[in-house]
Amino acid sequence: EKLSRTILLKRVPTTLSEDLLAEEMSRVFSGVAVKRFVTRNQVQLQTVKVDFENRDDFQKCLKDGVRIGHELFRAEEYKPRKRIIQCYNCYSFGHVDNLCPKQHQV
Repeated sequence: EKLSRTILLKRVPTTLSEDLLAEEMSRVFSGVAVKRFVTRNQVQLQTVKVDFENRDDFQKCLKDGVRIGHELFRAEEYKPRKRIIQCYNCYSFGHVDNLCPKQHQV
């Protein structure tokens, strides 16, 4: 299994831009990429994903959190959801209907 180097910061005010967050984090950690989660309608959420180049920085951030201004944000490991795919031809899992090994039903 690939070692994670991605954390989530929650309850980050939407008034803090991705650029500001990245700038503040780069003062402490090297090689970070910051991405704020948005809805399908592009509404900014208070959850921010941070990718680290360095595993040690990732571990330090998990342990200590992130301080931005006078606020400390707790970090948690990002665990992406596994996507479950299902065929709408045979209703089996693990493939989609246009790649179904069974004859297409009409």
